[in-house]
Amino acid sequence: MKKRFYSLYLIFLFLFLLFPPACNNPHSPKLPETPEKVEYYDYQLTYKRTTINMPDEMDPLSCFLHVKDGVQIREIQLTKINEYEFVGQIENLPTNLENDTVPSNWIYTVDPKRWVKKWALVTGQEWGKPHSVGDIFILRNVQTGVTKQLMKIVANYHLEAPPECEAQEAQFKQRKGGIIVDE
Repeated sequence: MKKRFYSLYLIFLFLFLLFPPACNNPHSPKLPETPEKVEYYDYQLTYKRTTINMPDEMDPLSCFLHVKDGVQIREIQLTKINEYEFVGQIENLPTNLENDTVPSNWIYTVDPKRWVKKWALVTGQEWGKPHSVGDIFILRNVQTGVTKQLMKIVANYHLEAPPECEAQEAQFKQRKGGIIVDE
């Protein structure tokens, strides 16, 4: 019995030495261990107004960009081109990495001329419906020239607005190469 055990042991030892597992094989291909790096891109931002419901109200002066959902909040100054179009600049927007645990980026503006209803609180703060909009934002990558209209429009929870305000914002991610995707 002992001879049989030692024989089997020697056979397995011989096979192990002759055919080592792939993880210990010096000839097996190794995956690169370099972590994915954040890239930064600049964008020209265009906000397009669809309607003017309250012409006596103010134009939007800025829009708000929540980078990686609040890791960084930026106020983007808008320049009026005409009654329906505004532009601004986004500088050094970081890419979302594949293993990011934070959600997407969010962008919105408060455009009182688009409100269909307006009311004031006792504190003097004014609310409108829709209070914030994110429906027509277009990003043009300055480095690559690629243009993308943001299409994922969601409820804006960043403002903590009452539900009757119907606040909205656009959600997006920036991938490697400066590619904008609706996610």
